[in-house]
Amino acid sequence: MFNSALHYELAVLKRYAYELLKEIPPENPVYLSSRRLLKILHYILPATDEAMRDIPPLSLLREFIGGCTLYQ
Repeated sequence: MFNSALHYELAVLKRYAYELLKEIPPENPVYLSSRRLLKILHYILPATDEAMRDIPPLSLLREFIGGCTLYQ
């Protein structure tokens, strides 16, 4: 097992997902999961533009947020 977690992942997640998670209506089957994530993200500051620029281009996180320089 390899732990690939980065200390800034939650700050990046907040920047991209927080507002989207707030839009999930109560009748949606993933509503409870979205509320749990929002509760966690509420205590995290979103990543700044400077921090986003510092994410390495080969970081696995770049696969999800764009800017990946690894191609097949």
